[in-house]
This record gives sequence, C-alpha cells and structure tokens, in this order.
Amino acid sequence: MTNIINFPAKKFFPDNDLINEALKKINQHLSELNKFSAKELGSSCVDENLLGFKIANGWEISFRYDLFDKHMTCYCFKDKTNLTNNCTFQFKKNQMSNNTKRRKISLWIVEHIFKEFGNSEELDLILSESIFGSEHNFILYA
Repeated sequence: MTNIINFPAKKFFPDNDLINEALKKINQHLSELNKFSAKELGSSCVDENLLGFKIANGWEISFRYDLFDKHMTCYCFKDKTNLTNNCTFQFKKNQMSNNTKRRKISLWIVEHIFKEFGNSEELDLILSESIFGSEHNFILYA
C-alpha cells in the first residue's frame, strides 16, 4: 500500500504586469469620465465604450452616473449568471477630480477584483509594488 499525499494545486496569482495593466485601464477610464459633467454622465451623451470595458482575467467593468443620488456606480462582473463573485462600488463624481483620488479608486476596484486569487497579504504586497504603489501606501482622508 502506498501513501499518496495530494497537495492542493497552487492558485494562479496575478503578476505585476497584469495588475498594472488593470490599474492603468481603470485609471484611464476614470480620467476620461471626469471630463464630462454630471448631467452629461447621467444622459446618453457619453460613448458606451468609455462606460463599459473588459480587463484581464475576464472581468467586465461598467460605470454609470445616478442623477438622483448624485454618485458614480462601478459594476464589476466576472460571470453575469453567478452574482456572488460580482461587486459594485459607489463614489461621488468629485472623487475623480484629481489624479491621486482616481488612482485610489483604481486600486480599490483592482483590490476587490483580484481578491479571489489569494490572501490579502499577497495582494497587498503586489499592489504596494504596482505603478500606483505610493498611492496604495497613502491614506486619503475625506
């Protein structure tokens, strides 16, 4: 009789290039959306490609502005049939007003998207070494 020990397969964890690509893309879209007024964002004046896009590892991201509640909503979908892995974020439009705030929002979204790949310490280390590492290590008080 042989004893076989099955070790769990190592989970894929995103590398810095994948994280940086996602951060850049989200930040770019936030920067472009910031150029529009709240009224324009709430109407159909904004190009759909700017409001919705895909990033690495199959996540689809879309932004909407709610004129009634006066906030941006970011919807992140990995699988539209399984809503347990999807996430929604809300923030005020003025949070996109400067580069540091946009980078913090980008980090916030990426952190939640990639949390399925491992523990928070590993992800925290990768984000602190990312292109927005200085913003990740910076506490922003409202």
